[in-house]
Amino acid sequence: MRGFHIVHPVITKSEVLRRHDYTQRDAGREYASFIAYDWKNKIVREVSTAPGATANYFTESDLPFETTPAFFRPEVLHRYKSDSERFTLESRSILCRGGWSLSTFDVNEAGQVHSYIVYLRDLPYEEQLHWKAHNERPKASISRRAMTTDFEGSWHHEYDALSSLQEILQQWYIKQLPWWTLRSEKLINVVHYPVTASQDEWSDELLRLDQLVVEGFDKKWLKAKAEAHGRRPDVSFGSLKLIEECLLGLGFEPRDASGTMASLKEVHELRTKMKGHASGGEATALKKKLLKEHGTLGAHFRGLCRKCDESIRVIDTALGD
Repeated sequence: MRGFHIVHPVITKSEVLRRHDYTQRDAGREYASFIAYDWKNKIVREVSTAPGATANYFTESDLPFETTPAFFRPEVLHRYKSDSERFTLESRSILCRGGWSLSTFDVNEAGQVHSYIVYLRDLPYEEQLHWKAHNERPKASISRRAMTTDFEGSWHHEYDALSSLQEILQQWYIKQLPWWTLRSEKLINVVHYPVTASQDEWSDELLRLDQLVVEGFDKKWLKAKAEAHGRRPDVSFGSLKLIEECLLGLGFEPRDASGTMASLKEVHELRTKMKGHASGGEATALKKKLLKEHGTLGAHFRGLCRKCDESIRVIDTALGD
């Protein structure tokens, strides 16, 4: 009824120890150093990622903590955003397929990307040099989210529009709804907030957001749904206009139906204008208008994600399963 099978290890005890001993495992390996905030000694200084240059909380020494944060210009993320075949960029981590991973990073209120020395240490030296090229002195503390999750050990419950939007679309995908299809599984995770002032980055994210949300709607199903509720949609109507027809057929006031679809229409129109057909002058004028209204393109994108999340949830309730 109960037995045991002794399985002898295929590697020796000394090999196990060697794999967990930086001094042996990484002999001869190079390590970069970064300008970082040594919060143990309350000073901004250069800190090496080499083993032995930092200490944990249980070691009595004057060395900086392994969790010393280093700060970087947001452009450091561009290479990971632009090569989704090689890199998987999550909201707080980066994975290089078949290579390395950065366990955690975040963006602070000053727009700086930050991570900890202990995790930067695990990057290949060449990758460390990429981060070092974008290293700078801290302009603000680490993000509230990082403080909550990394040091207080608590869940971060602050609303995040993009994460909320991705979550409900993931549910739609799992449910295999007849009126929306995820065109590619990777689309859920390739949309990110713009982190720089670059118009190209912002327009690229608009393209991905449009591909994720708008391109998934099924015109044939939506047309049939609208007609089943007494509407007579024009043959030229696209998916977003057809959803509006469905909402009208379900009893929405015209103003409410139009307002619900406004954010999704904005995404699609901006994607079209910024990634294809707009002239240079028109695109520049549009950018100036949005900057005047929102301050930054990143702030506009965040606000647009919030409105899209609200719209998608109204559509979810109206159309049902």
